[in-house]
Amino acid sequence: MSYYDYKIVPAPKKAKKVKGVSGVADRFALTLNDAINEVARQGWEYYGSEQLSIQTPGGWFSRSKTEEHTVLVFRKPREHLSPRIATEAARAEASAVPRAVETPRREPSLGASAAELAGERAAETYRPSLGPAEKN
Repeated sequence: MSYYDYKIVPAPKKAKKVKGVSGVADRFALTLNDAINEVARQGWEYYGSEQLSIQTPGGWFSRSKTEEHTVLVFRKPREHLSPRIATEAARAEASAVPRAVETPRREPSLGASAAELAGERAAETYRPSLGPAEKN
């Protein structure tokens, strides 16, 4: 099974004005040809074009609108045969696992003094001095 990476590029909306080319259809064909060749030079294979509708939110005084956009689809064979999505999902799972706490902390009780709690925390981690406000 072969895997591909895909690239989506918006299709040109206006035809370029080119000297010596007359007619809107010919100018648009030349513009589309240039757009496809530009991406193909980067190693992408033209796969097709798609027309997609996008709903844009409305503002204070307007409703939401549905707009049609045409995009060009390109593909390139993936260098590694394994799907990148699977490796990214495994990486996300590994980072989502909480790390084990090496030393359990004691929950403060109502009878514990601030000095006792401060002594426990000082033994666990480095604490910077607070200056004259700190009691020894």
